[in-house]
Amino acid sequence: MALRLLLWCGLFGWAVYKIRSDDDVAAGAQMSMAADERVLERPSTVPTSPAAAGPMIDPEALAISLEAMRNAGASCGAKGVALRVRVGPEGLQSAVLQGKVGDEAASCLTRAVWAQSWPAGPGEMESSVAF
Repeated sequence: MALRLLLWCGLFGWAVYKIRSDDDVAAGAQMSMAADERVLERPSTVPTSPAAAGPMIDPEALAISLEAMRNAGASCGAKGVALRVRVGPEGLQSAVLQGKVGDEAASCLTRAVWAQSWPAGPGEMESSVAF
C-alpha cells in the first residue's frame, strides 16, 4: 500500500511539473510574438485635419472602417497579422500591425489605413481586425 501511494505521489508530481513547464513555454512564445509590432505612421501626404466628431464614437462606423481594412489587407497581401487601431477626438490616432509583415504590404496598409475615414468623438476607443 505504501508503494502504491509513493507511485501515485510521484506520478502526480511529474504531472504538475509538466503542466508548469508547458505554461512557461507558451508564455515565452507569446513574448516573442509581441516583439513583432510595426507602428503605421501617418504619411506626410495625408492631411492632419480632425474628422467631424459626433457626441460619441460610433462603434458601428468603427466596425465598417475595420471591415474596409480587412479588404485592404487582403489586397495588400497581408496574411497572419492583426491591425490594432485607436480612434479619438481627431479620428484615427494610432495604428499598429501585430505579426510579421513585409515592407511592401506594410506600406500598402499604411496608405490604406490613413486614407480611410474613421469615426471621431470624445474619449478613445481601441479595436482590432485580423487578416
